[in-house]
Amino acid sequence: MTREYREEKDGIVYEIAKPEHYEDAKRLFLNDFLEREPLALAAANNNKFKTDEEQENEDIRRWLTPLLESQLSILAKDATTNEIIGLRTCKILKKGCAKEPTVEGSISIYLEDIKNVDFFGKYGVEEVIEFVFLVVKDTHTRRGIAKELVNRAMEIVKKQGYRAVIVSATNPITMNMFEKQKFDMLKELSISNYTIDGIKAFPNATAGQVGKLFGKALV
Repeated sequence: MTREYREEKDGIVYEIAKPEHYEDAKRLFLNDFLEREPLALAAANNNKFKTDEEQENEDIRRWLTPLLESQLSILAKDATTNEIIGLRTCKILKKGCAKEPTVEGSISIYLEDIKNVDFFGKYGVEEVIEFVFLVVKDTHTRRGIAKELVNRAMEIVKKQGYRAVIVSATNPITMNMFEKQKFDMLKELSISNYTIDGIKAFPNATAGQVGKLFGKALV
């Protein structure tokens, strides 16, 4: 079923992200998210994205397409140019389900580890919505668009009957945003000291760099 949502605020249009937005979503992920995301920068070459163009395209397609097919993700467009300048992606996590296949690399392993928390029990639910990644194009930052994307995504998934969300944050700016919005801090995990098989996973991490898992009941 196609879900419809469209609202405009301060020159920005917010809509449901759909499969036809794939190329724009991919562009935002590669050119605006990965280039500024602290965890990706800390990983250096310990991440499978951007190693081989053909494999990269297949990995991203396999990972990103379901996020758009769910019609739970939300995008932001510049109302004047109609350019997609922001995206908040969402996926459904079900209690007891096996972990879905994902892209190999230190980032994926770390993100699975930080989610090793019984958030289903904490919120008394069988399903939660995971906020996967949040990006706003550099030309449109500092306008409150990221906060709007988060709040509107919560509004959309709540209307669909979901009662809790979780999100892994490694950017201090987004951590601060979730703290201000009264998200629960469920777990903190070091990035600078994180190892895989005894090897430092994030060679470019700064001392004391951490990630945090946040959660929030939708009431």
